[in-house]
Amino acid sequence: MRKESPPVAHESASRGPRAVRLAVIAMVLRLALPAGASAQSLTDFARLAGADPVMAVVEVAWDDLITTSAGGATGDQFHQAMVWGFEEALASAGPSLVEDAPVQVVCRVETVFDGGVVAYSARVELRRVPADAGAPVITWFDSWVGTTGVQGLHQMFTLGQRCAKVFSDSWRLANPG
Repeated sequence: MRKESPPVAHESASRGPRAVRLAVIAMVLRLALPAGASAQSLTDFARLAGADPVMAVVEVAWDDLITTSAGGATGDQFHQAMVWGFEEALASAGPSLVEDAPVQVVCRVETVFDGGVVAYSARVELRRVPADAGAPVITWFDSWVGTTGVQGLHQMFTLGQRCAKVFSDSWRLANPG
């Protein structure tokens, strides 16, 4: 007979570890923020106000099984298609694109291939590079997940355009006129 280990002190049957962590974070924010202040969500489009010009960045984590098992594109081919689609769509729909701008719009895609299905997560984020050349700070993001069969792999190549659309739609709300 297998002996069950007792639950960790901060976990309970009715509340899992995630709920406990969220409660602790909420409590810390209530204590750390002055009365009447509130934390602004990283998904709030108002965080995009004044983000112009920007630099477009694409980051891809490609599961090589898509190439070797499914006969799909290589990671490099997918990355090139993402860069092209993202930059082209972003240039025609949002802020000015400038290489080495201190504000970066990043489109990140991660893929996993299993059982003939490609699962992916996509995230578009705004990073601000501090003047002291410190590490970039993420100040806004939006994300989504999806799946497609090998037959629909061509849909993956539109994710760069979708990242640009998600960003530019929110950017226009924060920067009207």
